[in-house]
Amino acid sequence: MKIAFVSQDFDRILPSEGGADTSIAIWTQQVGQRLVAMGHQVVIYSNQPYMRGQKKIEQQGGIEYRGMPGAIAEGRLARLALRFMRLYQKLEKRLGMNSPQKPTFASRFYHVEYSLQVALDLRSQGSDIVHIHHFTQYISIIRLFNPGIKVVLSTHCDWLNELDQKMLLGRLRHADLVMSSSEYLTRRSSQRFPEIRDRFVTVYNGVDMGRFTKSAKESNTDTPDHPPRLLYVGRVSPEKGVHVLVEAFHKVAAKFPDAELKIVGPIFSAPYEYMAALYDDEHVTALDVFYDPEDHSDGGLYYAHLKRCLEPDLIKQTTFAGAQPYAEIAEHYREADVFVFPSVCHEGFGIPVIEAMLNNIPVVGTRSGGVQETIQDGITGLLVGRSNADALADAVNELLADDQRRAAMGAAGYQRASTQFTWDQSAENALKFYQQILAK
Repeated sequence: MKIAFVSQDFDRILPSEGGADTSIAIWTQQVGQRLVAMGHQVVIYSNQPYMRGQKKIEQQGGIEYRGMPGAIAEGRLARLALRFMRLYQKLEKRLGMNSPQKPTFASRFYHVEYSLQVALDLRSQGSDIVHIHHFTQYISIIRLFNPGIKVVLSTHCDWLNELDQKMLLGRLRHADLVMSSSEYLTRRSSQRFPEIRDRFVTVYNGVDMGRFTKSAKESNTDTPDHPPRLLYVGRVSPEKGVHVLVEAFHKVAAKFPDAELKIVGPIFSAPYEYMAALYDDEHVTALDVFYDPEDHSDGGLYYAHLKRCLEPDLIKQTTFAGAQPYAEIAEHYREADVFVFPSVCHEGFGIPVIEAMLNNIPVVGTRSGGVQETIQDGITGLLVGRSNADALADAVNELLADDQRRAAMGAAGYQRASTQFTWDQSAENALKFYQQILAK
């Protein structure tokens, strides 16, 4: 079987170590490597900017990496597509056709030069399966030029339940399978699109056992000989609830004065139209205060807010580590006593949660989407309500005050992550569904 993965236009996936640094890029590379090990052929399409219209083809570990010039390429096709998209957007606005449920990123012309180049290149590849991440508008373009190929769409967030229903259904009819990263997403999508209910399936994300497993010697089974250490890993963006964590940290520090908080991840707010303007959820719409009221840009507003919220005494106990190479993130988990995942949106899955669990770390998370399928409340960690800093702090304090319970939860988390959320299982489950649609 030959499988072609189509990454998001803004993701770059390279064959080198650390060549995937977003959750979807990591998914593609990890699953792709395991499919190759099972004897299948894998091609990965991603964006390669500044190439003046030239494709870049590399091979490593049995995977062929095909870089397509993306939205910022200097080719004539890219310039024409961008100009057309801008004219189309102006026309939509003038005719009153635009709405929060039909944002720019969901337009059929959004980065059309990238999807068109992929579609044309696929014709020469002879692939059995094309697996697209997130962007539904890629489906019909790829199908147009490859009518015999089986099309799979992966969804890792709630876009299928928030974007315009009629627009999405017209695109999803051309997909043979819609693969979600949690039962939460699968259930909601199949209810919204009963006409194609049988096409929705769940394949959980995984974790790299070799990279993230903490040895028994390293596990926090005794009273730590260092100040209590809290860890967050993920984008520093409003929907991730980092502001709730910072607020909660003040209450934690009141009980554990020497506690330390480390925040690891790129300081980058999700675009306003991706989240705050789109979601019909009071916890998410409230995030508009972190965007400029005039142009809805971030411009560092969120990071500045986080810094302002920290009391002077706690600034030195809080570390914003910024973006870290994927290969180095494991070291941060090994130093932590409690992992906190304070998301205020409904997460599709939350890979950092299972990475922490694999390191024997109890997790305090919110009752948000797929997170409730990874954390077993009271067994591998604690779940609290979204946007509730007091409840978040109380849960963290409860674990910091009980070494034995923290160790027991850490051990239970390791057992759960290592048996139910591995990349081997993700690849095997994905392959099972590929085979099913090929057999039809």
